[in-house]
Amino acid sequence: MKIVKELFENKNVRNIIKKGRCLIATIDDEKVAIKEKNCNNVKEIYEYLESRNYNYYPKIIIDNKNYNVYEYIEDINCPIEQKAYDMMNLLALLHNKTTFYKEMDIDEYKKIYEDTLYKINNTYNFYLNFLDKVETQIYPSPSEYLILRNISKIFESLNYSNKLINEWYDFVKNSAKKRVVVLYNNIDINHVIRNKDLYLINWDKTKLGIPIYDIYNFYYKYANIFDFKELFNYYEERYSLLEEEKKLLYCFISIPDILIFKEVELENCKNAKKIIDKVYKTELIVSNL
Repeated sequence: MKIVKELFENKNVRNIIKKGRCLIATIDDEKVAIKEKNCNNVKEIYEYLESRNYNYYPKIIIDNKNYNVYEYIEDINCPIEQKAYDMMNLLALLHNKTTFYKEMDIDEYKKIYEDTLYKINNTYNFYLNFLDKVETQIYPSPSEYLILRNISKIFESLNYSNKLINEWYDFVKNSAKKRVVVLYNNIDINHVIRNKDLYLINWDKTKLGIPIYDIYNFYYKYANIFDFKELFNYYEERYSLLEEEKKLLYCFISIPDILIFKEVELENCKNAKKIIDKVYKTELIVSNL
């Protein structure tokens, strides 16, 4: 609260509340949002986005050494499903406005390839060990039985991921250039603000990269909540992924999560069901590649 008063000396400061990592305050009857800076320079990010004609973010009012003060935009209440579409719309616009091509760095793609193979093999070994352990038990737990009934689907997904990552790498290692965008890199439905226009808040994790990462992070977080196939089609109507980008995205989403067993069996059952549900949902999405 002291920070707010230092930022606004000789101003009427009131109604200071903490909201996430922000302070919301009323300054002379006008609301503002105050956020501590991190390693990313949001002002520079905004300047670049403005140069690309992308203006879906709250404006910076004060650029202090340690804090940014933003205009406060009141969020209109709307269904969470609408916010999901709004997020896809804003991501597609962001990727569209900031696309450029750069020389291919084979070491970067080799690292993606090796890291992905490691994750696939690690997941495969986990479920192989799980299978060996459960098959020795007379009475597996409900969560173990749920995984056991669907283990063939899990291995199918892993084999499919392995196939895709090799196809992707065979293609990109002979490419001269790669497509790069500004990645929002901070996926959260609550970061979408709908008012007279749409806005994305919290730009302090932004980085450059291939466009699929924002989509993958959305899927990883919300696969069991939304109809991702419709959302992905909605995104692709506005920004179409290249075939090799789709292969990598579908590879990533096809790797099943590892079930971390906890002491409470009810939690294990819920988590096992989420994993299996995601496997079946993913199969429907990737079937059109």
